[in-house]
Amino acid sequence: MLDTEMFLIKSDGVVVRELQSRPHFILYARAMDDEFAKTLGHVLNCKWPLTPNTKTTGAVSAFWLSPRAWLITCGTDDIKRLTKVVAPSHLYHVTDVTDSRVTFRIEGPAARVLLSKGCSLDLHGRVFASNMCAQTILAQIPTFIAREAEDNSFIVIADSSYRTYLTTWLSDACNSVGQL
Repeated sequence: MLDTEMFLIKSDGVVVRELQSRPHFILYARAMDDEFAKTLGHVLNCKWPLTPNTKTTGAVSAFWLSPRAWLITCGTDDIKRLTKVVAPSHLYHVTDVTDSRVTFRIEGPAARVLLSKGCSLDLHGRVFASNMCAQTILAQIPTFIAREAEDNSFIVIADSSYRTYLTTWLSDACNSVGQL
């Protein structure tokens, strides 16, 4: 199932869209070794990200959150397959967090400028490459930011309780992007 985009905000040099996303899961593992990572990658058909703040994207996307936690976006059938194949051999836990998250795609030549108004991360492509992601504070709320393959495109994920606040902040920040 692919992300469905809903138009939200368009301004000079930046477009912000709320995504009705694929299911989101967090996988917590007691320990991660090469064998477990290889098994996860094989079952979910992706290269499992073991390096801090990296991601893999495709039909299944996996984002490194901490040494023992990953955010996974995929279909529920993928998670069912994972629990059947991996369950006997490793200690881990998968939590469905789909309904507790709101996801935005921010793109355009001014996307990085927009995000820099509320985030201290250096999002320049030389520092924050297309395979990177990070947990950070954006507009005074905890968020998760990932750079898309396109140079000027980012995914921002936050707790859904902040949806209205973040939407308002993004709208205000979009309106002031051209005023720098």
